[in-house]
Amino acid sequence: MAFGASPAFTWRFALAFGAVPTLVAVAMRSRMEENDEFTDAHKQEEALSVGHWKATRAMLSTYRNVLIGTAGCWFLLDVSFYANGLFSSEITAAVQLGDSLDAKVKNSLLVALISLPGYYFSVAFLDKVGRWRLQFFGFVILAALFFFLAAMLPRLRKMPFVLLLLYGATFFFSNFGPNATTYIIPGEIYPSAVKATCHGISAAAGKLGASLAAVFFAPVAEAGDARSIMAVCGVAALFGSLWTLLFIPDYTPESLPAFVKEHTEKFHSRLGVVGGGAGRAVGRPVEYQVLPVRPKRPEGGPESEMQTEGRRASPGYGIPRSPKPEARGDTEMTIFGQTTDS
Repeated sequence: MAFGASPAFTWRFALAFGAVPTLVAVAMRSRMEENDEFTDAHKQEEALSVGHWKATRAMLSTYRNVLIGTAGCWFLLDVSFYANGLFSSEITAAVQLGDSLDAKVKNSLLVALISLPGYYFSVAFLDKVGRWRLQFFGFVILAALFFFLAAMLPRLRKMPFVLLLLYGATFFFSNFGPNATTYIIPGEIYPSAVKATCHGISAAAGKLGASLAAVFFAPVAEAGDARSIMAVCGVAALFGSLWTLLFIPDYTPESLPAFVKEHTEKFHSRLGVVGGGAGRAVGRPVEYQVLPVRPKRPEGGPESEMQTEGRRASPGYGIPRSPKPEARGDTEMTIFGQTTDS
């Protein structure tokens, strides 16, 4: 609209353009190969249903600290991120662009031009700096910026473009830091069996933080008390850095497989898994049954038919058997069977 487009075209274009990144992501994802971990888990049916209470307890017990870290950091980030966006009108007024719709669009465009490169910096430095450091120092810089803005806002109103630059910097270092890593870390640190659940819990915590920020800080923003909101954002960012320090493991792409393997083994041991597999995970431990095995009878005889009918009627019929040893008269062999939950 700032460039003369009609309102009808603007909202339709904005709505339709939002689908473009999704379509690009779908096309790129369809060309990606699954990693070895996911492939193995799929083959062995290890993508367990964590709706099962036993599996849920095992998941929470194994990943408790990590889940507290990823969910808590996402919550604290969204408190500061969405509360920060509530007083953009305050910045617009300070820069004296006016109160018209065009002025607000120009202000939003300026802030976006400052903040958007933060995502590209995250992509460029993610492996060089590391996920943990990017998130920790991102929170620290955000806290420093918010506290500085809260303390110096009256003076900064007399320097509108400096105020706009600092305000845009809060979004830049959010994107070049925790706004990227709070999404990336849960997607990497959890194994395939619980990845979707743990990532979903972390994301839900973030949405809760965003909702609380909108509900509780909107009246403060309407009252024009931007300094209080900035101070709260600074506190949230400071707690985010402490939360990262306490609960987020510092890992690299090279050390990640060992970390995931260690926690996966703990997860399976708490489920009572013997050798992996979804069926064994949700059932009781494997039991062993010893049955007599007699020499093979001629097929078609009466005794053979009786044995066949008896085997079909037995509770253990159809259970996979171990390789048969050579029959030596009346011998015994062990067959393996797993009980299921009643």
